Amino acid sequence: MYHGEIWWANLPDPKGSESGYRRPVLIIQDDLFNQSPINTVIVVIITSNTQLAEAPCN
Repeated sequence: MYHGEIWWANLPDPKGSESGYRRPVLIIQDDLFNQSPINTVIVVIITSNTQLAEAPCN
């Protein structure tokens, strides 16, 4: 996995307004940490839903 790549993630069932199920994610973690023995990675979920994009506090 490398910074900037898009992968599919199987997320748990959503609670409230959380995203869940199978979603595309963008890897934002630095490549140096992606190659470490710690099996974690920082991602952001990608969506095409922009209905609330301009809402306050969003």
